[in-house]
Amino acid sequence: MKHFQRKGLATGIGVCAYGLGAFFFAPISRWIINPHNLMPNIQVQHGNILETYYGPEVALGVPKMIRYLCLIWLLLLLISSIFAQDNAPNPENLELKDKSIEMIQKSEDKDENQKMILPDIIINNKYPDLKTALKSSQFWIMLYLFVEIICIMIKVDLDFFIAFAYKTIGVIFHFDDSFLTVIGSFFSVCNGLSRIFWGFLADRFLFKVLYTVTLVSEVMFI
Repeated sequence: MKHFQRKGLATGIGVCAYGLGAFFFAPISRWIINPHNLMPNIQVQHGNILETYYGPEVALGVPKMIRYLCLIWLLLLLISSIFAQDNAPNPENLELKDKSIEMIQKSEDKDENQKMILPDIIINNKYPDLKTALKSSQFWIMLYLFVEIICIMIKVDLDFFIAFAYKTIGVIFHFDDSFLTVIGSFFSVCNGLSRIFWGFLADRFLFKVLYTVTLVSEVMFI
């Protein structure tokens, strides 16, 4: 990243490929598994539920797809390993590292610097009451992190549910594989471009501002 002045945008472009993966591999997978865009035609009764399955001409394509995708990923890995190289150490970075180590060693010997790191509660070895805790910044930071973890857990669960269930929903509502492939590819493009967008904003706004916006957005849309 030392070669880029706009590191946020460069990072966004780099991770954009991760989001765009389904744009390329979804059509490839569909072409290998179900090239004729067949619909499920086998119905099996499980109690009061009627399940619909694909025939063997589609089911047998799944192992073949896995083999082909593994070969493609192996080829991409070999190509990327050819261009991978170690960066020469930057003398300026080494000098800054030495200065940082020296400053840390000096700060360890000063009680005043230690007080700047540790909360007042730990320094004074006191357990505050509820009123004092509500006024402390440590309480609100912990509450913020707790809400953030809950939101992330809900978001991850929803992401996995959509990723695993949209094929089932397509079968229920009689959407063929071509339509589902287009939908998956479209959202993959949105995923990849959003990474560039957030990287672009990261060069212009503080991390706390952007992270607060994403957290509030997740709470609102969840």
